[in-house]
Amino acid sequence: MRKSLQAELRAAQAVAANAGLGDIQPEILKLAHHTTVRLAPTDVVARIQTRDNADDPKLFRELMVGSHLASRAAPAVRPAANVNPGPHFEGGCAITLWQLVAGRPAADGDAIPAASALQHVHRALDDMRIPLPPFTLAFESCERILDAEAEAPMLGASDRLFLQELYRELRQDLDGRELRCRPLHGDAHLGNVLVTTAGAIWLDLDDVCMGPIEWDVACLPRDAWSQFDRIDRNLTQLLADLRSLCVSLWCWADFERNADTRQAAVNHLNALKARFGDSAAT
Repeated sequence: MRKSLQAELRAAQAVAANAGLGDIQPEILKLAHHTTVRLAPTDVVARIQTRDNADDPKLFRELMVGSHLASRAAPAVRPAANVNPGPHFEGGCAITLWQLVAGRPAADGDAIPAASALQHVHRALDDMRIPLPPFTLAFESCERILDAEAEAPMLGASDRLFLQELYRELRQDLDGRELRCRPLHGDAHLGNVLVTTAGAIWLDLDDVCMGPIEWDVACLPRDAWSQFDRIDRNLTQLLADLRSLCVSLWCWADFERNADTRQAAVNHLNALKARFGDSAAT
């Protein structure tokens, strides 16, 4: 079970104290799968999540990916430089420390420069020698949520059945395709972009993976798809549908987190129902 926001913030304060950052005040930057806070007044950002397994390689891989991208001057967030970036474990939470990026959240109008920055990230990932998981790993948590009512108790029975059937159809389509895989950001939606005076900067590197480039492109607004040469648009649409289904499930599983999560759960479900011919959720 996920720790409360208050427990996560206490864990971040303890890590900051142990790192010699003094008495900090967490300023919430983002509430999503991770809780992201600035350790004010410093320029260090903590990414926090409930984590039972301190040996999870994903935690270490994210920092290694960040260091590699920094070494290639890629437009991506960088691990904290003047303190141990972690991962740190405190109070049932895993915390990594990053350099603050000063910028504004990206909007749909920033899709083209974000796509250009993403291409730079892709090129920087090409020569990385860190083993990466397959992009389909993201589907495993979706399957758990679909199979266990307790994972998303606010999701109605009819909606669960709709998503189960749709997931099976989409996966069957995907499994029948031959895919060309390469290193990807893995979660390349505009919510993971900040726009700075130097341009678009990509955040949240914990889902870097191996997969078809269409998995990243599918996250972007449709008018940015043309920025990528030789993509399979049918595959991109299929992956966009699969991603929307996954996002809906992740948000239903974390439904009580905040209003934005609740709205995203309903919006993605309704979009899928409109596209595939079911009645809208409420």
